[in-house]
Amino acid sequence: MDISVFLADDHRLMVEGFRHALQRYGVGVVDVAYVLDGLTERFAASGADVLVIDVRFDVAVGQTGLDACEAIKAANPKARIVVFSQFDDPWIVERSYHLGALAFVRKDEDTSVLVAAIQAAKEGRTFFSPVIAQQLAL
Repeated sequence: MDISVFLADDHRLMVEGFRHALQRYGVGVVDVAYVLDGLTERFAASGADVLVIDVRFDVAVGQTGLDACEAIKAANPKARIVVFSQFDDPWIVERSYHLGALAFVRKDEDTSVLVAAIQAAKEGRTFFSPVIAQQLAL
């Protein structure tokens, strides 16, 4: 698999864990961000195929991963974004989609689900983890 991702999460341990897990699937992490400041520019400069971002990313500064999705899509409408989170509230899932994310995955999913979401986003397809898809169908 030849995919490069940019990981954005304010929990360093999570980022390192995801980096190693993704590498086992042949997904390369080209850059990481632990804060929102400068994320739009850094993602654009990274050349990554897909941004994987935590929905509650850097909430302490009064912004979230959803705010970042909106800013990144405004700067680059072709950006491919996967949102991942411990939260699966349907409002958050729908909001992330309407702000430009192509995929949404819960953090407690198997790595293969995250990889499938990244692959789908790279190809411009939507993807919701099975649990999320079932919730949205109700």
